[in-house]
Amino acid sequence: MEDVIEEGEIDADEEQLTTDDDAELMLLEAIEPYQIQSLVTSVAATLLRTSKSPLSINNRWTLPDDQTALLSTLTSPDIKLKCHMILAKAKELRRANYFSESRTLYVALIEDIQALNQTLADIIRYELLHTDLEIFFQSSDVDERMMPEMEKKCLTLLMDSRALACYRETFELACVFLLNHCPGSLKEYASASGSDLVRFCASLASLVVDAPPTSSQPPTSQTRERAKEFWELLLLSYNHRDGGGKQQQQQQSQQQQYSNSPLPFGQQRSSTSGFSGFTGAGLEGFIGRFTRPRVISLVATAIAKVYNNVKDNTSPKIALSGSGCDLFPGSIPSAVLATLDLASVRLVLERTLRRYIDAVPGDLTLLRYLGDYLLAEELYSAAMRYFVRVVMIETKYFADFQFLEADELIVHQMIVCSTKSDCHVQAAVLYQLHASPDYGLAFKELNQALSVDSADDLYDCIWDVTLLEYLINHHHRRNDMERKLKVTRLISQLDLNVNNGEKIQREAANLRKNKLFRMLAKQYM
Repeated sequence: MEDVIEEGEIDADEEQLTTDDDAELMLLEAIEPYQIQSLVTSVAATLLRTSKSPLSINNRWTLPDDQTALLSTLTSPDIKLKCHMILAKAKELRRANYFSESRTLYVALIEDIQALNQTLADIIRYELLHTDLEIFFQSSDVDERMMPEMEKKCLTLLMDSRALACYRETFELACVFLLNHCPGSLKEYASASGSDLVRFCASLASLVVDAPPTSSQPPTSQTRERAKEFWELLLLSYNHRDGGGKQQQQQQSQQQQYSNSPLPFGQQRSSTSGFSGFTGAGLEGFIGRFTRPRVISLVATAIAKVYNNVKDNTSPKIALSGSGCDLFPGSIPSAVLATLDLASVRLVLERTLRRYIDAVPGDLTLLRYLGDYLLAEELYSAAMRYFVRVVMIETKYFADFQFLEADELIVHQMIVCSTKSDCHVQAAVLYQLHASPDYGLAFKELNQALSVDSADDLYDCIWDVTLLEYLINHHHRRNDMERKLKVTRLISQLDLNVNNGEKIQREAANLRKNKLFRMLAKQYM
């Protein structure tokens, strides 16, 4: 006879299932560390009873191989399950930017586990270091007293080469921290480490510390060797054309190209073929984390030099002027150059420069690099934005224009951008900034039938009487009496009289230069 369930009676097994499911769901949603620790105990008992794995709750709760291997040495199945879930949950919280909660879980787990398995506790400390580094990079209020201890932990991690395979992202964060805050302690690893990642950062750190700040001081032979090594590893870290086996074959060929000469100081090359790459957003994501001005300057110059080598010789190039422009080789071997992907080189350069400019807004070298790059890519309006920004900073917000007298290259670049954008009157007005204006080219610009800029406003920015006289004749021939009358009024202004003294003429020119660049700043910025 079947059991009859009376109204209001709940089957005990169904109640247990509901409770178990609720605990697992609550664990998935939990954020607070103490709630997670309490739920882990309940869920672990359920998993033991049902012989299930934590992956049955969330298939993303996988652990690195070394953690999985060390967990298998624990004798208690209950502790093994708890450790697995806490490690997975702490990492999940860290990825969701709940750094404080993640850190609390790691600290509590280390206290519980170090008596059972010291090796596992040391591995968990790497996860704790990763979390602390994320907190450090995310925080705007850093306790300087933490720096020496953080440096010590990062250096300890770098010495454990076996952990690189499982904790490469932590290695990257440690290298970024050391480069930004204590490059002197990192540079010693340039000849000691077999890791391409650590050698990449250590050779850069060596340049930061040892390379002369100006090109007037010749670098030592050791500094040149470090620059060469950094350059080679940088090239290996870019994406390469084609895919699959062909790409691997090309990278092996590239590695062979550089392995013909031994590394300095008896260093051995890694047995792996090519650079093993960066995690996350790749090369631009890694180098984009740098904040130390000297590091930024060296990296920006290096990636700009790579772009110049990959770019077609007939196109405009980036004018290199930053730190290290004489350190790195002037050319790339043809076998290596053939494998570099121009799209990857462009992406790395543009994204990195933009991130660096956000970090150091007033760095003139970075602004010029990005402006030159945009000009080379035929993005003329975007390039004008950065050229005008450079002029704004150099002239102290358009107050002192001596800079333009010394650097006519930027004037030429702005003229090119204006001409290519069909702003011909603007280009003609900019010709005045040359010490010896080319009136033939300026008149040619004024004769263009198609011009998208505002001639009437720009006429007010002309201080060169020769241009004004030409405009009067130009509009007379076109029977444009309204504009002829406007230009006639402009040339009749007292401060533009050719008989004025040099001081009055300079003040008249500066007044109109100020108005011109304020108009350009309003238009492009």
